[in-house]
Amino acid sequence: MGVRYLLGSVPLSAEKPLPVLSCELLGGLRYTYSSQDTSLGLNATLTGPSGMQINKGGSFFDAASLSVVEPLIGLRLGLWFTPKLNLMLKADCGGFGFVAYNNVDSVLEAEVGYEVRKNIHIYAGYRGRYASVSTTDIAVHGWLHGPMLGTVFSF
Repeated sequence: MGVRYLLGSVPLSAEKPLPVLSCELLGGLRYTYSSQDTSLGLNATLTGPSGMQINKGGSFFDAASLSVVEPLIGLRLGLWFTPKLNLMLKADCGGFGFVAYNNVDSVLEAEVGYEVRKNIHIYAGYRGRYASVSTTDIAVHGWLHGPMLGTVFSF
């Protein structure tokens, strides 16, 4: 959940209104849910000198989860080729270590968007998210990344 503020836009051609490069400031809140499950199972068969066998086994399972609502700030660059087709580059940072558990995270995105209807855009691209959070139950440090597909509804 957040807001965008258009810092400015610049046409890339003096003769035509498009393509246009835009820069926006982002701010808002991000909800993050982390879940970590650990399980361990052991089975052993012991054979004595007389050939007698004893089967022993056991298992361990532990689950922990964490929910955090954190502030975020960021920048988004847009390259509008047509009124319907654009390329977006976005970077944001959130948490800042003071919300809960010294959490800090960041999102980097590169995506192509297309307006399918008024105020409805679909986007496809690549997203990377860095997360660092430590509690007594959960420890997450590293990058999660991969392709993305999404829809944006503007009001």
